[in-house]
Amino acid sequence: MSSALSLVFQINETDRINILKMCDILFSQLCLRVPPTTAIPYGDGVHQANIMKETDGRSYTLLERETASMAALLLRGHVIVPMQLVARVPAALFYWPLIQLAGAATDNIALGVAVGSKGRGNLPGATSDIRATLLLLLIGKCTADPAAFQEVGGEEFFRGLLDDTDSRVAYYSSTFLLKQIMTENPEDYQHILQSLIVRAQQSNNEKLLENPYLQMRGILQLANDLGSRL
Repeated sequence: MSSALSLVFQINETDRINILKMCDILFSQLCLRVPPTTAIPYGDGVHQANIMKETDGRSYTLLERETASMAALLLRGHVIVPMQLVARVPAALFYWPLIQLAGAATDNIALGVAVGSKGRGNLPGATSDIRATLLLLLIGKCTADPAAFQEVGGEEFFRGLLDDTDSRVAYYSSTFLLKQIMTENPEDYQHILQSLIVRAQQSNNEKLLENPYLQMRGILQLANDLGSRL
């Protein structure tokens, strides 16, 4: 499967429909459905529908759940992806379509408004969902496989995603980068975090510490100001 899908990457396919189809096939091979655990009967006994309570606080009918894209289901926690399968997929099949589809998202959210509010796409199954899913799978692979992390460009690749117009991509990337810094450079992280705390107090802006995206941005700015390298 990986070899067949890699052909799309190798020929540098530019047709977004074909790239989306590639992602759909990829997700269908990786994802395992999770049986619903909660069903709430709704209706008057004649026209009944089961309502599923999702992780984002919204409610979806079972029909919507069955027809949603695999990417949307994964983001809602209705499917899982075994890491054993992710390990067998070339990193390029995650990061290449993520970049190629950057200009195709139909439901981007203004970054300044949505980041920090668990910014989620508006349309189930839209390109935004697909890119968010690709990024999460890529993060999982890079976390487990240092070679894959280096293959995509290491921290520089994920830092570049902080400028992405999709809030989820920027948010997930910042969270991953923070974990990387705390693991790889714990002393540098603690030092610069103290400076960030001072800045947050001076500006009376607690979000600098609470929001992973804003914290990562603040850390990079401070590192630049101090002339240090993280």
